[in-house]
Amino acid sequence: MSTVLADTAECCLPGTPASVARARAWLEAWLRALDVKDETVETAAFVLSELASNAVKHSRSAGPTGRYHVHLLDVTDALLVSVSDAGGPRMFRPPGTAVLDDPLAESGRGLALVDRCSDRWWIHGDMNGRTVTAELALT
Repeated sequence: MSTVLADTAECCLPGTPASVARARAWLEAWLRALDVKDETVETAAFVLSELASNAVKHSRSAGPTGRYHVHLLDVTDALLVSVSDAGGPRMFRPPGTAVLDDPLAESGRGLALVDRCSDRWWIHGDMNGRTVTAELALT
């Protein structure tokens, strides 16, 4: 289920891999309705895919009974893309420290890519629940 209020939108999705594509399509539709440039839509969709994938792979939100929340906020000249999950034992590297450790690894690059694609990003929370937010310029 989703809610749209002017320049903000949010939805709650099941913690399954299939929901990541649903989140991405929902974000793309919302941004296109706001007439955001295609390049920004694609970057935002990619960033959301990485954040949502982390929620369904590395948190207690994982699984068909788990849930994660996506919140979009269009502020002056920027878009904030946030994903909130139920936390978990794994804590992520702080912004600016994410690295591509092994270029051949099948996972482990998501936050490093978010770091490169966004103007800045941050994590709020702990093992009981966390929100990861990425800021993207709307210029």
